Amino acid sequence: MICPNCSHDQVVGNYCSGCGNYLLRHQREAVKESVIATSIPSVAAKDHLASLKNYARQYSSYFIRQLKSPSHAFSKGEGDYSNAVVSILLFVALFCISIYLFTLNQHWSNPPSFLSSFTEMYFVTIILVVIAVLSIFFINTIFGPQHSFKSIISFYGGQLPILLIGATLSLILMFLKSFSFGNGILTICLILAILFIPLYIISAILTSKQESFEPLYGFLLYIVLFFMLMLMITMMIGNLTINSYVQNLTYLLK
Repeated sequence: MICPNCSHDQVVGNYCSGCGNYLLRHQREAVKESVIATSIPSVAAKDHLASLKNYARQYSSYFIRQLKSPSHAFSKGEGDYSNAVVSILLFVALFCISIYLFTLNQHWSNPPSFLSSFTEMYFVTIILVVIAVLSIFFINTIFGPQHSFKSIISFYGGQLPILLIGATLSLILMFLKSFSFGNGILTICLILAILFIPLYIISAILTSKQESFEPLYGFLLYIVLFFMLMLMITMMIGNLTINSYVQNLTYLLK
């Protein structure tokens, strides 16, 4: 071994013949440092896995709570923002996978690739959700009690657990090739997600204010804003992606 003190190459013995340094102590320290270095990644991996388990447990509690009482989201405000974002992303993912399975059934000879089709549909569906949330936020800002944008996202995501169950059921039916029932459930989920749930949130926001804007006009304003923003986004990002997406939705609604 090499003496760390004088760099003398010592073949045998616990003491360096050059400087008399005790070699065994340095060897034990080197082994200890090596063990610590190799154990750090495993400890970090365990900590990361534990944090994922804790968050999964936390989200499951949030999911069950909102499933039992969706209106509870209005009392939490920004407190459930991260869980609401997860619910939105999960719903969009399940929705797009179901649409892909349906379109796969429509294209027997030349089926689209999963990655490109899923990415395209995910992007457009997220845009629809963002338009809905922005419309709610605009009406809240002008006529409502001035909730923050994170609170609006929390309100919206808090209403999605029932739609997550519906999208999961639709996905299962698509795998079982029961496309009629799967399409029906998926269509209902889409209409609820971009129309009725936002209208419900607007109603809850406007009626919570003593001198509120008339909820009926809030409903009508949401519909106008949603389709205006959708038209603007369609013109901005081009017709190819939107046309393909709308074609898939048209098949669903048949």
